[in-house]
Amino acid sequence: MDKMGEAQLRSALRQKTKQELLDIWVGNKRHEWPDGAFDVIKEELAAKGIKPPAQKNLEESMLKGRDYRKDVGQPFFAVSQKKLALMAFFTWGFYEIYWFYRNWKFLKEKHDFKVSPLARGIFGPLFCYSLFKIVRDYSDQHQAGADMKAGALAACYILMIVTYKLPSPFDLISSFSFIPLLTVQRVINNLGQRLSPQAQVDGRFNGWNIFGIVIGSFLWVLVILGIIFPETGK
Repeated sequence: MDKMGEAQLRSALRQKTKQELLDIWVGNKRHEWPDGAFDVIKEELAAKGIKPPAQKNLEESMLKGRDYRKDVGQPFFAVSQKKLALMAFFTWGFYEIYWFYRNWKFLKEKHDFKVSPLARGIFGPLFCYSLFKIVRDYSDQHQAGADMKAGALAACYILMIVTYKLPSPFDLISSFSFIPLLTVQRVINNLGQRLSPQAQVDGRFNGWNIFGIVIGSFLWVLVILGIIFPETGK
């Protein structure tokens, strides 16, 4: 931590009450704070005349409900960001259903989640925050250093989807709802590199993928023609 960062941290900590500082110290959630932050917190406690109490075990402090640290090989659905973007765009969001399905399927098979992956895939927006939060917690527990705001990404994803109710052509914004998923996918792929370096990220386009892109491209042509020549449909 540089001197400016340390000064800003000290200033922020001095605004906190003794109890708030103690809660931070005892909680020991070091993954939520910059390097060296707990040294500063210890000094601030001492300056307030408080002897720092025992802290929670570092590993325990990182667990948030479930323990995702067992070895399961490649975590989640490992697909390249490029493939995810292209498939989601050209299949008009149907690939997003598949994406959610595959990730929930992994959690059910490897971590005993009592869920229906198909239902979670079909109703992806309803459960997107839950999935994003799990990916973030997974990364935290493996100390992969992901800086992912699950709530903000989920809100962005849902808002982009509901734009389909806007008048044409603004309703097409919903076709880019996959953009928040790219951040989640980056975290997933980084996790895969860390936990299973030999695993391959799926960036290939098989026959079904190409078929979906061709059909989707045809639909996009029709939509664009309808926007350019609106009278032709009357």
